[in-house]
Amino acid sequence: MAGIVKTQQVAARGAGQIGQVFSLCAGHLRLVAPQPEDATGADIIGCTVFDVGQAAARQILVKRDTAHGDSKPFILWGFLANQWPPDSQKLFQLPRRPTTGEIDHLSLPPRKPSFNRNAPAPQREDEHKINNRIDAREVRLIGADGANVGVVPTRQALIMAEEAGLDLVEISPDAKPPVAKILDYGKFRFQEQKKAAEARKKQRVIEIKEIKLRPMIDDHDYEVKMRAAKRFFEEGDKVKVTLRFRGREMDHQDLGYKLLIRVKADMAEIAKVEMEPRSEGRQIIMIMSPKGKG
Repeated sequence: MAGIVKTQQVAARGAGQIGQVFSLCAGHLRLVAPQPEDATGADIIGCTVFDVGQAAARQILVKRDTAHGDSKPFILWGFLANQWPPDSQKLFQLPRRPTTGEIDHLSLPPRKPSFNRNAPAPQREDEHKINNRIDAREVRLIGADGANVGVVPTRQALIMAEEAGLDLVEISPDAKPPVAKILDYGKFRFQEQKKAAEARKKQRVIEIKEIKLRPMIDDHDYEVKMRAAKRFFEEGDKVKVTLRFRGREMDHQDLGYKLLIRVKADMAEIAKVEMEPRSEGRQIIMIMSPKGKG
C-alpha cells in the first residue's frame, strides 16, 4: 500500500471472534466493535501494525482456533480509536476477507481529520502555515540541515518532520509548489519577531517638535530652548520654531526675523532650514530638519 512507512509486530493473544474490530492502545488490543451474530470463536495470535501516516489504520489478524479444524487467517480493519477526537470516536469496518498467508492490502478510506477543514482555526495574516495546516498536496522541501530535498508529497514531508521532532513550515506559499522547511517553529517565530522589531526601528516615523520663542527672550531662556532643539535634531526629528508676538510687539517684527536668523546660525552644524520664516497672523514660523534626514 502506498504510504506505508514502517511495520511493528505487537504481541497479543486472547479470546476473540471473527468479525470483531480492535484498536491498539499502548501495545494491547482493545475490542471496539461488537461481534456479528454468525461469528465463530477464534484466538488472537498477533497484531501487525502498519503506520500509514494520516490514514492511521491498523490491520488486525485473527486466526481461527486450530481446535475448530480451520487455521486460515482472517483480516479485520479498524481505525485506531485513541487518535480520534474524544467527541467523534468513530470506527469503520470493511467486509472481512479470507486470505492466504499473505497480507491482503485492502483499500482504506481516508482518516477523518482531527480538525474541520471547512472551518480552520483562525490564522493571522503574518503567521505561516505549519504541519496539518498546509493544504498543498506537495511541497518543495528544504530539510532541517538546509539541503534542498526536492518536490515531495506533503504527507511524506510531515512524516519526515515528525521523525526529526520538528515542524513543517510553509515559508513561500506563492511558489509553485509552495516551499516548506523542516525546522523548530518556536525558534523560527522568535527570529521573525526579532527581525520585524528591528525593521520597525529603522522605519521610525519622523515627528515635528515645536519650540516657542518671544521676540524679547532673555539669554538664559534662549539657551534652554536651543538645547531642546538640539536634542530633537539628534533624535532625528524636525523642529518648528514658532515666534509669537503680543500686543504692540507686532510693530517690531524685524526683531523676530533677527532672532530666527540667530537660531539658524546656532543650529547650522546639525540642522538646515526646510521652510524659511514666514508670517502667519501674530506669529512667524520656521521649520528646520536634521542634516541628512531630508
